Amino acid sequence: MILSEILAKIDLSGVHPGLADCEIAIASDVSNPLYGEHGASAVFGPQKGATPEMVAQLDKNLAHYDQIIQRDVHKNVGQIPGSGAAGGLGAGLLAFTNSHLETGIDLVIEYTGLKEKLQGADYCFTGEGQIDFQTKFGKTPYGVMKTAKAIDQNIKVVALADTAGLMMVGLSFGGFLGSFPGITAENWGVKNAGTNYGWMFTAYGVAAVFGPTIGSLILDATGTYLTAFVIVIGMAIMGILLQLLYMKKYRNA
Repeated sequence: MILSEILAKIDLSGVHPGLADCEIAIASDVSNPLYGEHGASAVFGPQKGATPEMVAQLDKNLAHYDQIIQRDVHKNVGQIPGSGAAGGLGAGLLAFTNSHLETGIDLVIEYTGLKEKLQGADYCFTGEGQIDFQTKFGKTPYGVMKTAKAIDQNIKVVALADTAGLMMVGLSFGGFLGSFPGITAENWGVKNAGTNYGWMFTAYGVAAVFGPTIGSLILDATGTYLTAFVIVIGMAIMGILLQLLYMKKYRNA
C-alpha cells in the first residue's frame, strides 16, 4: 500500500474541542523516531515479518505521513525520539493531542520505588522477551541497568531473556526423555522394555506433532488458547486416572 496515493490531507475540523484540554503523558519504552534508519519500520518491521522491500515502502509511507502532518497540522513530530513507538502511535498522539513523551521505564521506576529498593543490593534481576540491539533504545533491562549502576557500580545486573527460557525448556525436555525408560520398565517390566519404550515415544511424537496444530486451529476458531488449555488439562487428568487404575490393577494381580 502506497500512502501517498491514499492520504492527501488531514482535516481536524471534526476533532472534539475538549480534547485540547486533556494533557496526555505518553509512556514509551523506545526512543526511535517515526521513520529513517532507526525508525519504526526499519527497527520493528523485520521483527513483525516485513521483508526489506516492505520495510522500504513502510518507511516511505511514514515519511509521507509526517510531511502531511507538518503541512496541515503545523507540527514537526517525525524525528522526535519516541515518535516511532508502537508503529508510529507516538507521532500520532504528539500530532493530534496535547501530549508529551516520557520514558516508560522512568515512569515504572518512579512508581515502583526501584531506586529505594536497590539501596544496599548486591544483585539486580531484570528481563525481557528478547535482548538485542533494540534493548539500548530504552527497553526495560537497559533502564534498570542504568538505574542500578547509578546507585552503585558494584551492583551486578542479571538480565534474563527468552533464550534462557528456551534453555530451561530444553533441560526439562531432556530430563523428561531421560525418565521414559524407567517409567516403561516400572510399569511393564524390563523384558519388553525396548518395544514398549518405542510405543511410548511414538505416541509422544504424534502428540508433539498434532498438539500444536490442534491448538492453532482452536485459536483460529475461538481467538484464545483457553479452550485448548482446558482440553489439555482434561486429558492430563484422564491420563492420571487411567494410570492410577492401572497401578491398582497391577498391584492386585
